[in-house]
Amino acid sequence: MIKFFVSKNIVNLANSCTLTKIIWDDFGFKTSFNLYYVDENSRFIHIGKLKILQKNQEYGYTDIPNEFDKLSDNYCSLGQEQIYYEELYHLPEKTRKEILDSLRDCVNNNKIKNAFRKENGFQCSLMRVVREYDIKHFRSILKNQAKPTPYKFTYAITNSQESHLVVNVIPNSTPPTNVQVIIGRNGVGKTRLFNKLTTSLMNIEQDENDKQEHFINRDEKLQFANLITIAFSAFDSSRPLTKAELKNSPINYNYIGLKKSDNSGFRDFGDLNTEFVDSFQSCITGVRKERLKNAIEILNSDPIFSSLDIISLIENYDRKELFRIYRLLSSGHKIVLFSIIKLVLLTDERTLVLIDEPETHLHPPLLSSFVKALSDLLINRNAIALIATHSPVVLQEIPRVCVSIINRSGKEVKIDKPEIETYAENVGTLTHEIFKLEVMQSGFYKTLKDLIMDDSLTYEEILNEFKEQIGCEGRAIIRALEYNKD
Repeated sequence: MIKFFVSKNIVNLANSCTLTKIIWDDFGFKTSFNLYYVDENSRFIHIGKLKILQKNQEYGYTDIPNEFDKLSDNYCSLGQEQIYYEELYHLPEKTRKEILDSLRDCVNNNKIKNAFRKENGFQCSLMRVVREYDIKHFRSILKNQAKPTPYKFTYAITNSQESHLVVNVIPNSTPPTNVQVIIGRNGVGKTRLFNKLTTSLMNIEQDENDKQEHFINRDEKLQFANLITIAFSAFDSSRPLTKAELKNSPINYNYIGLKKSDNSGFRDFGDLNTEFVDSFQSCITGVRKERLKNAIEILNSDPIFSSLDIISLIENYDRKELFRIYRLLSSGHKIVLFSIIKLVLLTDERTLVLIDEPETHLHPPLLSSFVKALSDLLINRNAIALIATHSPVVLQEIPRVCVSIINRSGKEVKIDKPEIETYAENVGTLTHEIFKLEVMQSGFYKTLKDLIMDDSLTYEEILNEFKEQIGCEGRAIIRALEYNKD
């Protein structure tokens, strides 16, 4: 157990900490200390500056025992600079956790922060130079997450300014902005956009007709050090880049999908199963292990994943058992698990991930869990993703400012933002408001419209035709169509 001392001089005792008071006044509060740690080899380490507050403290110095093993629940502490948490992170994990727990650190334990946040001294002193943004950043340091940085780029689809795709990722934003979504009707050019983005980032020579598609500021491409494309549809035009195309590439490239690297056809299931198991094994040691556990815990909201207890295989790896479990999964569950494992393995800082229509093989709850796991992983690695989708379930997880709607009429392309907020919105509302054109030309809406416009049936006649099996929205649509016809 680590012993803590409050002293003017550092106590030379192995595996101990010394707090030295700093003469500093925050509007009457004197809560500042320097923290020093003496390791097992009697080596002195200056951890940095922190502030400690006592509950109901009105002013003056914080009254702390001269010796203690752990502060009582009447105290909380908060590091005042990035280096404080960086130094703590570089200590052995057990030592780091014991120091944070013993000093009741607010970054390490959000419940402690919430218990003290209304104290006068918390705002006047502990949070005087520390912002909420800083607390999130300090927390990312303790989790060995990459330092979050903003990303911003503008990509022109045509020369018209209305066709510019603007991506703006703000670190530590709530809700997160590191996953951006592109929506639009089939054939509007979402997959083509991803292909051209890839071509531009990888410095692959383009046809003369394609050169109008480009980054507005060429330096914006330098933000990225890695590109990962994910595409599991057997019918779209996405494909892995060939070795010849990658010979002049300025950044790393990885393809996650069904097609062979030489584009000679599709990979067989045995090949994909082996790659999954090998990738999983590469993720269960070192810094990737915690990222993998975090991702699997999010996916465990799905009952099938939860029942498999994949977490136990991270701790007690069994190759044969992993093969057995993976073979039993549905295609959708296989794709999600394969994608997440590969992303944990391959995603480094400054990675751009392009994902084309992930909903193709996934039911809504699993799709939602996948997007959440993806977002958390990308935040951890300071990376971003663009998702092309038709799914309102994906939009539920993404704020409006991160959604771009592509509309095309002939050669004219226009990109708009949704008129309503998308994050945490009702799926029905999103379907009606965002995908209304597609909905009006397909599905039940078209069926009801044809009955009104072409067959001239009345409201009552349609209900009789369907034996009253029409929901409230359908009935409202019939009334509206009937009214507009008259």
